[in-house]
Amino acid sequence: MIYLFEGRRIRGTAREVFISEGYLRFRELIHGLVQRGLADGSFTRQLPATALVSALIGCAGGMIRDLLVARREGESGDLVPADIQKVIAAILAGL
Repeated sequence: MIYLFEGRRIRGTAREVFISEGYLRFRELIHGLVQRGLADGSFTRQLPATALVSALIGCAGGMIRDLLVARREGESGDLVPADIQKVIAAILAGL
């Protein structure tokens, strides 16, 4: 899950965005799932695939990152992995 913290980090004096291999693999996984959903009619074609991929990565990544930060700081919090799955499933059901 390090890609959530380091996957798209600005580095160097040229302010270049470094994209990690882990982030690229995660993006390809989500892209493949979106393509499959578009092909089989599970997702609407009214939205561009790139927008769907970006939204899903942002949503999942944000929730996973929040969960990891809470755990690292010893907080129990309300967010659990099953909730992340439920939120993503609800989003996908609406597509």
